[in-house]
Amino acid sequence: MRTLTLLVFLVGLASCETIDKSQAIAVKQVNGLYIYVLSEPRMQVEPLGEVHNDQLYEATSENNKLAHIIKGTTATEKNVDFQHVLRNMTVLAKEQHPDAEALIFDNNLRHARVVKFRLPYPSSY
Repeated sequence: MRTLTLLVFLVGLASCETIDKSQAIAVKQVNGLYIYVLSEPRMQVEPLGEVHNDQLYEATSENNKLAHIIKGTTATEKNVDFQHVLRNMTVLAKEQHPDAEALIFDNNLRHARVVKFRLPYPSSY
């Protein structure tokens, strides 16, 4: 009986599937561009250039004239609307690189790499 239980346990253990967590992805689009933050596409890309949006820096800078005028009201990285910054950067990327398909952000969220996918496209995952 003990051998049978052990055999059933081993068969059950051997038939368990492991889950590949790298497959658990859902890439969001903003203004038609795929957005990658601290991540990379799983396919090869063709670099088209970079976009820079210093709006976040200007809003949080100590030299912000508006912050000096209105005492006690300063913008911080926490209260700057990242969605607004993202929309502006996608518009800028599309203007500078009409064939852009994605933005890739690394540690600095004010700069993004603009890329175009090589086939197959992300929707074919």
